[in-house]
Amino acid sequence: MRELARILMAVRNQWGWMAAGILIGVAVIAANSLLMAVSGWFIASMAVAGVTKVSFNYFIPSAAIRALAICRTIGRYIERLVTHEAAFRALSGLRLWLFVRLAPLSPAFLERYSSGDLSGRLRNDIDSLETLYLRIIAPLLTGAISIIGATLFVAFWSRSASLALCSSLAVSGLLLPLVVRRLSEAHGRDSAASSGELRSLVTEGISGGAELILLGAVEKHAEQVEAVSARLVGSQEKLASTGALAASGVIL
Repeated sequence: MRELARILMAVRNQWGWMAAGILIGVAVIAANSLLMAVSGWFIASMAVAGVTKVSFNYFIPSAAIRALAICRTIGRYIERLVTHEAAFRALSGLRLWLFVRLAPLSPAFLERYSSGDLSGRLRNDIDSLETLYLRIIAPLLTGAISIIGATLFVAFWSRSASLALCSSLAVSGLLLPLVVRRLSEAHGRDSAASSGELRSLVTEGISGGAELILLGAVEKHAEQVEAVSARLVGSQEKLASTGALAASGVIL
């Protein structure tokens, strides 16, 4: 949490964009939920009206369905624009923040790392922060606000239904991610370590190709690269399997 707080403080100039993306996401989820609710109520009411021969004003619910469908579509597009704008703005600020603090450490502090591993870390670590807001912060906050809002909205009509809704959403939004994190934690560490080792081996092989040829160590180096690559692929396959399990659980 301390690291996350430091990152958020580094991009505090973009909090307005980030908050706007979250609020628009909540509005889109509300429009989508209301669209399904009004559609279901409209179909059921039309069926009852047809059986009982009671007159039914279908203009208002049909107009509401069209309005909600338009709001959902346009809102989703605007949400993508705002959230990605916030992510790119935060990413540019993080790059500047990193290199301003990194420059005084070079070269004495950084010489412990190989050039391939260092460049890979700088690029991948910063680029991976692009997904911090898009896939972690925004979805979590949007989901939490939506869960609370949906529970309170349903509780207006039925306490038991709201309890069932809140329980199922809490399991899929809180319990399942914790289980997936526990299952994928070791594989994630192995994947990160193997990725850094692979970048170092490939960079060393390219920069020291002449020496490897002179020493007759090309095949041995290639075997090392292949072994690390296979280990990396294995870790990524296990992570993908865990992700598929998580997606299945959410759908269920």
